[in-house]
Amino acid sequence: MDLRLQQPVAIIQRLCKPETNVTTANVNGMLDDLVTCLNNAQNQTDGLHTLTAICYELTSIKALKLLDNEHIMQHELFNILGRTLEMLLTKATFIPMTKHDEQCFYEASNLIANLCLYTKKPAACSCDDAHDELNLNYEQAINEISYATLFLTNSFLNKLARILSDDLSANDYEPYHVKYKVIGRLLCLCTELNNINHSVLIDPVVQCLRSDYYRNAYETIDLRQPIINSKQRFFIYLCPQFIRLRSNERNDEVSNSLCDSILGYGQQIFEQHLPIALESEAIVSSTNEKKKIFKSEPGAKLQALGWHIELLNHIALTPTARIHFLAGMLVFSYSTDLIAAYEITSTKRILIISLKLYDAAVLGTHQIIIDHMINIIRTESLIASVHENDELFHSDVHLVSCAITLLYNLTFENKILLLLKEKNLAEFCTKLHTAKQRTIQFASQTLSILLNQNNIDAIKYPLIMAQNYLFYIENTLHERSLVYNGVKLNGALTYLELMAQNDLIKNEIGHDDDGISLLVKCALDQQLDFETIQCPALRIIEAVSFGDEITCKKMSDDNKLMDYIKYLSNVDDSSLGPTANRIRWKVEDENKFISDKIKKELTPATLTNSYDANNSNNHQISFNYNWDLPSSKTSDMFDLIISYHHSDKDICSQIYERLTASCFYRISFDRERVHEILPDAMAEAIEKSSIVLMCFSSKYQQSYACRMAAEYAEKRQRPIIPMNLDELYCPTGWLNNIVASKQCINIVKYNLNSSYANLIQQIDNIKKQINIK
Repeated sequence: MDLRLQQPVAIIQRLCKPETNVTTANVNGMLDDLVTCLNNAQNQTDGLHTLTAICYELTSIKALKLLDNEHIMQHELFNILGRTLEMLLTKATFIPMTKHDEQCFYEASNLIANLCLYTKKPAACSCDDAHDELNLNYEQAINEISYATLFLTNSFLNKLARILSDDLSANDYEPYHVKYKVIGRLLCLCTELNNINHSVLIDPVVQCLRSDYYRNAYETIDLRQPIINSKQRFFIYLCPQFIRLRSNERNDEVSNSLCDSILGYGQQIFEQHLPIALESEAIVSSTNEKKKIFKSEPGAKLQALGWHIELLNHIALTPTARIHFLAGMLVFSYSTDLIAAYEITSTKRILIISLKLYDAAVLGTHQIIIDHMINIIRTESLIASVHENDELFHSDVHLVSCAITLLYNLTFENKILLLLKEKNLAEFCTKLHTAKQRTIQFASQTLSILLNQNNIDAIKYPLIMAQNYLFYIENTLHERSLVYNGVKLNGALTYLELMAQNDLIKNEIGHDDDGISLLVKCALDQQLDFETIQCPALRIIEAVSFGDEITCKKMSDDNKLMDYIKYLSNVDDSSLGPTANRIRWKVEDENKFISDKIKKELTPATLTNSYDANNSNNHQISFNYNWDLPSSKTSDMFDLIISYHHSDKDICSQIYERLTASCFYRISFDRERVHEILPDAMAEAIEKSSIVLMCFSSKYQQSYACRMAAEYAEKRQRPIIPMNLDELYCPTGWLNNIVASKQCINIVKYNLNSSYANLIQQIDNIKKQINIK
């Protein structure tokens, strides 16, 4: 060791011995001695050499423990360290660095990164390549004094931004150049820490991703590499990671700015690497003395491909950016269709040739990105691997997880969903349902339902699906970006609202220890988006309220939820008020209402042409609702109530008009959808009706307002006449449980006259039975 470095190194090593009792005064003294060593340096080179040695020794875990003290943080040594690193950042941007510069640049950045991350336990700044996701639950509190505030100043971040935008995005260096190592380390540090000004770095990082060096980093990956080099890691892992995790406030803008470049690079990247990766091709890496050939597996390629798909997935989270995926699909489809159309016309041979040349030049040389994702998830070797491994750092698992998550996110664009339905993914999605990794389970199960239009009540593994959705809701809530493993909170809620039509999923959510509380948090947290998070969460809570008694009891016991429901029930809120009313009815009011009806004999009430809101049990309403009654009828009892979904109002109005025109029947027909808003009004109307005509369709089954009425009629043992308004629709689940044993009238299969005659016959038969009783 250089004699000049023996003294500072000896000071550090003496205090770092395990048996040494070190006080703050001892550490301050040590740091004073180190500053003295620096001040006695003969020149700048000597000073950099000494500081390099100091940084190297202080980076050890034992030394970091000594420095984890806010009084120590104020020492002059750390001011020197911060100024030196800023100076080296500026020099690295504009001036060639000496060997001593580079050594100090490397060690100083390493010490600073570890000091900023260290919290009473070892913290490695340079994230292990095997672990992709950063632990963003860690957040070092930045008080008045901390290493983060000391080093990561606006001046430092601006210098870091300058070297990104003016140097690394514009100039090329050797794969293991110190700049890629140090700037990558500092970018990783900025990604991990929460309370810093990330916005300064967003545009420079975007420049790096849009540069040719991002694509070139992929071009240089080969099968001989067990791991990627520093340059590749900087461009294809650290820069995308920063954008995915730290561009939250500008996600849409950043995704749209990256879209064309990254999608364009993607075509070239997949062409070069995917065939080798999927076919598990290997190339000669070495031979031994016996001339035996050793071959390399495509691990590095799979890892790198997964990172690129993650970036594509981040872009796909933005609705406007998803259009770019669609455009590629439409161009491919359009050109292929034109060729097919013109090939049948012999006089258009020239055009056929020109189109084929265009297709070969622009499209035929590569598949569209979505087809690449499909090829990944249908590869048998990868399917087998994800059933054996569940760690995301496993390259096979990571690749399949990224690919199927990208397909999942693209389904939020309706036109892409329609195109994906033509791809026949059912078999491969089904194979992935039992994969060990949770994201693969979640995305494959969801895709099966969406792409194959499966019956919601026939979902495979509904309990696992419910748990997976709750898992992602919980984890996305913990992230500032509200995104976890490529799954966005608002997207998970959108599809859970669909899946929650399955009664097993409802009950699993209700029985889960945290299921209802997670939904309540989404519905009540005012910092979350009202339209895309709070409203869907409340509608899912409505779905869950149709669960069993255990579920309703847990909801009733949740004071925050019920206080919010009661608040919404008593305000004039057209968007959430009706939903809140139905939740309150299912959780609290329905059983009490039925119990009261059973205990006492009903006293006939006068029903006027206008519904009196003051007589409603619970709610105030700010406008008039009318029940259609024949003016000649003054009785408050009905022969029939028509239960229907508002989308089927036209056909149901025709039935109502024919029934009332005969003057033989008193009909309750809720034109203004009062029963959807006021459940007690619905219940009173059914109580006053002898028969329930249930005009059902697929929309009827999906409506919780319709289910509320149908199940109330069933509980009160009212005679039900089911009428199917769509002959192609077959009821399932709760609706099938009600109508399966009854004689159903199919109004489409037969003409209206025939269906009407059947209806009259059933009404009269039921009335006769009632009169006999």
